[in-house]
Amino acid sequence: MMVMEKPGSFCRPLGGSVELAFSRPSFLRRAIAGFALTLLLAAPALARNEWVQAASDLAADPAVRFGQLDNGMRYAILRNATPAGQAALRLRIGSGSLQESEDQQGLAHFLEHMAFKGSTHVPQGEMIKILERKGLAFGADTNAETGYGQTVYKLDLPQVDDDTLDTGLMLLRETGSELTLDARAFDAERGVILSEERCATRRTTGHASRCSIFC
Repeated sequence: MMVMEKPGSFCRPLGGSVELAFSRPSFLRRAIAGFALTLLLAAPALARNEWVQAASDLAADPAVRFGQLDNGMRYAILRNATPAGQAALRLRIGSGSLQESEDQQGLAHFLEHMAFKGSTHVPQGEMIKILERKGLAFGADTNAETGYGQTVYKLDLPQVDDDTLDTGLMLLRETGSELTLDARAFDAERGVILSEERCATRRTTGHASRCSIFC
């Protein structure tokens, strides 16, 4: 299993409200871009770029290999023999909806969705096709989750050959800094966001039997 951690970006709790008052794509794009920039600028103040065990009297698992790239990206690698011949990749971005201001509520969750809607080197609609060609199913093997203090993107690779691993790491790299935030993709994703909002409401009221939305 490989976990990569980037300090400072975007996420949103599923149970929170989703504000879609902004109807113009250009406004939404500017709002999300501004939100992302705010978080990136705030990142050094949100967390020190060190592993949590540095401030603990408990030693880290010696089986985990910890490291940091020249660009500040941290990584942890753990050999996992079960299931055999597979790999789990996680990209954790260490900030979330707590960094939203009142007029930004919902943008973190929206931005998480946009990670699957086009980037610099992967046009809109191609990411899922690339993953499917590698044997991954959207939802089961490819997903993301949001919270108050983090966003986590997940890829469960069915094989560990060099090409599959390179593809998985490339897609997480695109997610980390290369999203295009196309205005047309915003409009296409609004219905999905609202569906998740309705499902979240049903869960809190005990009427979630028909909800099976991946986010």
